[in-house]
Amino acid sequence: MTDTSVYHYASGNLLEERNTYFYSAYHGEKLLYDWQARRLGGCDSSIQTSASVLDAKTQTDHLINGLIHALDESPEEAATALSRVDRLVQNFEVTKRIFDGYDDSWRALDRKRYHNSVSYALFAVLLSKAYEKTASLTYINALLKCSDILNAIDLPPDVRAHLPALFAKERRYVESLRSSLPPSLVSEAETKPPTTSEKTKGTHCQILAGVIMIACASARSQAYIQALLTNGMAPEEVIFLGPDQERAQNTRPPVRQWAGLALPDLAESFSTTCAKAGIRVRKITSPDVNSDEVLQSLEQTDARLVMYSGIGGQIVHKRIIEAGPRFLHMHAGWLPEYRGSTTVYYSILNMERPSVSAIYLDDKIDTGPILKRQSYQAPPSWMDVDLVYDGAIRADLLCQIMGDYQKHGELNSTATQMPEVGRTYYVIHPVLKHLALLSIGAKQNDA
Repeated sequence: MTDTSVYHYASGNLLEERNTYFYSAYHGEKLLYDWQARRLGGCDSSIQTSASVLDAKTQTDHLINGLIHALDESPEEAATALSRVDRLVQNFEVTKRIFDGYDDSWRALDRKRYHNSVSYALFAVLLSKAYEKTASLTYINALLKCSDILNAIDLPPDVRAHLPALFAKERRYVESLRSSLPPSLVSEAETKPPTTSEKTKGTHCQILAGVIMIACASARSQAYIQALLTNGMAPEEVIFLGPDQERAQNTRPPVRQWAGLALPDLAESFSTTCAKAGIRVRKITSPDVNSDEVLQSLEQTDARLVMYSGIGGQIVHKRIIEAGPRFLHMHAGWLPEYRGSTTVYYSILNMERPSVSAIYLDDKIDTGPILKRQSYQAPPSWMDVDLVYDGAIRADLLCQIMGDYQKHGELNSTATQMPEVGRTYYVIHPVLKHLALLSIGAKQNDA
């Protein structure tokens, strides 16, 4: 019989073939239904046994047990425990594994030892307790991913016996989160389709002196270059990472406008846009911003500023950041409260407006000096959040920043971040992504 489920995130040997969760497809209510069905099916076992206390087997098991107990202690002890939980969550989100032991810097003592199923079950218990104590979405996000692993891999009877209780809590958290969201986070006026405008790319763009761009074949890069040209600005040069995606459609329709935002025409490739505008493009074979080719290009340029739009998920290394010009980055999130990935969805789930922060990159994640921040209306139901909305709001703030640069010839930061303030979010789990999209009345993608 053909498997018609759209929830494929709890299948296979997820310890070896790990989920990335990047750009998960939207399937409406069906994904939530199939998620629950998969969890219920994962609780079935031919061996009937009752849940008992899980015996700690590794250094990490003892660590997790200690953190579980510490969360019930004094506020000071609980706060210290939560900071350690956050480090364990960070390691898990990056590796999708729980290792048998960690050193003082939270590096795995042995990167080949991550198969102890008890650790994953205990980690799920810890995440549940942390979420109940704080209601922080980072914990339920990690819990959903950890549950996917437990739902997929072969487990001994004593661990499998704990799944019904773990999955019941997970389901209750999701149901409670969904019920807390208002029926619609977007007003009726904001749901209207975009209008068309005869405003097109400026034919006489001003070259931004001392400014270059690092781009790639992404919707974000397309949004950036099109918005800059529409506003009469262009970089001196583009360093383009990896191959571009040529499109069959080569003519650009009138610019579409929504709520003051120009929406990108994704039918026109980045290279085509640059060719029409006469922008010089330096092709780099590798898609990696940290490659030697990029380093050499930056060392050779006399530019003062790089508008950065590399491949999502890549962390720019210190040697690249310090190679010459300063890196200007549009982060989709209000810093420092929303560091990390896919924060548009987390903002919606927290019933806050999505935001963009313009920062100078440093060698950490979203901790550089802040130049400007702005909040935007939540996306309407018809708009693709990943490919259209995210790029449009980032491009809007970029154009504001570069307009200031055009007038004054320099940019000044308005705030210095403290790394210990704020929260880092990780790629959102499809269940949480669907809750966010359903809350704005998103339509199911039948493609």
